[in-house]
Amino acid sequence: MPGEEQLFCASEEPGRVSEDPSVLEQRYLAIPLDAHRFPALGFHSLLPADRIAFVRQQLADPPGELNTDGRPVTYWLNMLLWGKFSASQFVAWLERLRDLGPWPYVVPAVVLVVLLLLRAGMEAWPQSRLRRQAATLALRRSASSRWRRSSRCSSATRPPSASCSDASRC
Repeated sequence: MPGEEQLFCASEEPGRVSEDPSVLEQRYLAIPLDAHRFPALGFHSLLPADRIAFVRQQLADPPGELNTDGRPVTYWLNMLLWGKFSASQFVAWLERLRDLGPWPYVVPAVVLVVLLLLRAGMEAWPQSRLRRQAATLALRRSASSRWRRSSRCSSATRPPSASCSDASRC
């Protein structure tokens, strides 16, 4: 039971461990003790049938989710818990979303990629844009080569009357 300390007993021999209060009472009374300090009928109050059925059901159910680095579930379970505390319909929506698996996340991404591909296929690559990009690249190259040539010309090597554009004198 939640909040209580539990003691689990096991044996390799079948039938050795019992949950029947009358069997436990007989075994207890069969132990030779000077004084039985525990009342033999106490097994009936410690092991009621409904509690035994509850514990058996909990042990038979599949284990809960394990929180790992690869698959963290603590945040998810905390959202569900607080949603239940607040009586929110958000919890039911989250549980339905989780039951769908990865599809709610994969489908929008696939649709986006398909739409982008359709757009690219329907738009012709404009020749004017291609020419504009080529012209910009050509202007950049010619400007950088002129700058390199002008930086090689220094005032010490050229006469004062020569301009830097006169490559033969630089």
